[in-house]
Parts: sequence; structure tokens; C-alpha cells
Amino acid sequence: MIKVRRMTASDVNSVCEIERECFTRPWNERNFLDSLNNGCSVFFVSVDGGIITGFIGADKVGGEVYISNVAVREKFRKRGVASALIDAMNSYCIDNNAEFITLEVRVSNTPAVNLYEKSGFENLGRRKNFYSAPNEDAFIMTKYFLKE
Repeated sequence: MIKVRRMTASDVNSVCEIERECFTRPWNERNFLDSLNNGCSVFFVSVDGGIITGFIGADKVGGEVYISNVAVREKFRKRGVASALIDAMNSYCIDNNAEFITLEVRVSNTPAVNLYEKSGFENLGRRKNFYSAPNEDAFIMTKYFLKE
């Protein structure tokens, strides 16, 4: 059973393992600790049987939320972990009156693009050469929250 909760400093070592597994330019422990303490970042982790299986992080500036990281351990992919993390961040956005949530994703990462579209994100553009190692463009995926 997937459980999602706010990330704490004690989760950073496990999150860094996931970061190194998933990204060619991973954040380090200091990056995560600084973000946890900066007052505008929010991170959630997914936990299954006591193991941190994935995480999502974002910065909230006014009514805008910018996702910086989404990652799931390889052996836990295709089990709904990423969807649960996105759902948690969407709930955070709604609870905190966000106007929109946005992120960049590699154009070749079709599974992630499909996940974001299924979660209500729209492809609003492309950033040329956004990623390095390897060089690649990014799609800008954004979801707007209706205000009443």
C-alpha cells in the first residue's frame, strides 16, 4: 500500500539514493536540507513497507507552484507511486490556494508526459536545450486550478 507524507530531514539519505538512481545531475544532501528549510519548498515522499519509494518536491511562490523533482525507485515504477505523489502535490496546491502548478519534463520521457497529462497538466511549450547530460529539450507542463 502506497502512503504519501511530508518529507523530513531524516528522509534525505534515502531521497538522495533515489535522486542518484534517476538523474544524471542529482541533488546532494545539502541541496535537499537547504530546500526543506527555506520556507517556500515542499516535499512529499511515498513509503511502502517502510521503504521510501519516491518523492516529489516543489517551490511555492505566491500562487505559483514549481515542481523541481519527481522520482521513483526503478523497482517501484508502474505501481502508481508517481500518480500518488502528483495527487499529494495537487492537494497541497488546492489547500494552499495555488493558481497553477508547473514543471519541465524531457521531451523523450513519454511515460512522465502521459502521467502529467492524465493528472490534468497541459503541454504549454518547449524549452530548447533545457537539459544536459544528455542535451535535450523540455516540455513545459502546467495545470491551472480554477478559482471561484
